[in-house]
Amino acid sequence: MFFMSTSGISHLTKENYIQKYPLKTGLYLLLLAVLLFTRFFRLTDLPYGYNLDEAGAGYDALCLAGWGVDRYLKSWPLYLTNYGSGQSSLYAFLCAGLFRIFGYHKFLLRLPAALFGILTFVCGADAAERCFGREGYHGLITGFLIVICPYFVLASRFAYDCNLMLGMSALFLDLLIRAWNRAKEADRSPLLCFPVIGLIGGLVLYTYALSYVILPLFLLFLLLYSLAAKRFSLREWLLMGFVLLALALPLVWIQLTNLLDLPEARLGIFTLTKLARYRGSELGAPSLPKVGAMLRHLLIGDDLLFDSVPGFANLYLISLPFLIAGFLREVMRLARSVRRRSFAPHCIVLLWLLSILLFESCIETHTYTLNSAFFPLVFLTVSGLDGLQRLLRGDLAGPFTKAAELTKYTRLALPFFAAGILVWYLTSSARFFLYYERDFTRDTYPQMYFGYEVADAFAFAAHSPSLAGRQVYCSEPAIYYLLGSGTSPFAVEDPSTFGYHSSSHLGNYHFVSVPDIDPQACYIFAYGSYADYVEDLKEAGFAEQRFSEAALYYLPEEQ
Repeated sequence: MFFMSTSGISHLTKENYIQKYPLKTGLYLLLLAVLLFTRFFRLTDLPYGYNLDEAGAGYDALCLAGWGVDRYLKSWPLYLTNYGSGQSSLYAFLCAGLFRIFGYHKFLLRLPAALFGILTFVCGADAAERCFGREGYHGLITGFLIVICPYFVLASRFAYDCNLMLGMSALFLDLLIRAWNRAKEADRSPLLCFPVIGLIGGLVLYTYALSYVILPLFLLFLLLYSLAAKRFSLREWLLMGFVLLALALPLVWIQLTNLLDLPEARLGIFTLTKLARYRGSELGAPSLPKVGAMLRHLLIGDDLLFDSVPGFANLYLISLPFLIAGFLREVMRLARSVRRRSFAPHCIVLLWLLSILLFESCIETHTYTLNSAFFPLVFLTVSGLDGLQRLLRGDLAGPFTKAAELTKYTRLALPFFAAGILVWYLTSSARFFLYYERDFTRDTYPQMYFGYEVADAFAFAAHSPSLAGRQVYCSEPAIYYLLGSGTSPFAVEDPSTFGYHSSSHLGNYHFVSVPDIDPQACYIFAYGSYADYVEDLKEAGFAEQRFSEAALYYLPEEQ
């Protein structure tokens, strides 16, 4: 990742990079080891249970892997129906490939999230090195922040389809910077790289529906900027745009199908999905309350506990002054670049962030809706840190740098200042990781929008001679049973079974349904739920059989 050429620096092979930067290479490897540990340690039970959309994507992936259809019997839908209002398909498609090869396991369900977390690290560090230069430690600091900051950890640890946009957009931006940074060199970028950039840009559209607006906005801003900075090439734009448009057209047709109430269509094996509930009306006019909520969700956190951990800001509070300084610095760089008609690769990242902020000021946001903004936020934080250290060293023109005596003292203070910031980040991250690993589940269980494994309890009831055939009532939605049991979608006659909050049944299995106590029935509850009802069952003589995430209650035959 770190061994490609960059502006003003000669071409480097992997071996040359290691020889030239042995300390930095070692630090990258150390960061990679910490990254792998924080993304894979207890991946299957942190967070505990299954997010509702995680379970939906997982069961659709299981159906696609086994039967070539989603749970609504649609062949490879390019936009999943999920619970009625839709879900992007790339995550489920990746899991379907894994399940097809290895079979279902919760680790495999969450594996793409962890791998895309690694992709964000690789591309983020590489993009920073290409923009700020390899001689410094900007890429290393970018990678360090991606490894330790809470949001990046949380987004890499469960199967939330939209979180793929973070890693995929980081790759897209990195490739753009690679290609267009060559404008400062004597040679032009190989034209073949632009169809690849178009391919990655097209795949961004399959990670999250919000990219349908964010990506076109960004491309418009980038086009205007490339014209103003004399970096426009018609051939490059056509090569990139042709591939991107080819991938976008099926999604455009899906939008038209739902907007105009057209019949559902097929494109080969792929279904152009018509949804039961279309969410296009969620877009509104920007407003100060929306902007305020957006900034809070970005910079501080969210009420949704799978997005943010209480007491820990998404990028830690210490990042905020550097982020603001970096934002102002990059805005000034953009203005200076346009005024001088000279291309600056840093502006690609800023334009992506501005596209997100402009669009998401028009909708109701959560931290996860803003996921692809977090790499740009780290990039701006690094820019702010870079500007500050250059100011303290006296490298920037300004009132402080004109005083030689003052500059001498600031230079002496710089190592202590940098060490203090590093210690603050390390202390904050240590507190976060220890809390998340030890106490987070205890403090947040049961978590909103999460459900729990119940298939093992159902299997016990089905294979126990004394319990087989009894009515079984479960507190959890059917999707958790379907995912854990691997039930064929063709065995589900009523599509309402796939609903999340509504009660449903499959034969003698009843979900989100807890009637009065029936001595001949069995009951399955996630631990901690329906506590009073469980006490009534125990008082009535019901036995308890405990499983991984739920317990089965039944009255033994002799009673």
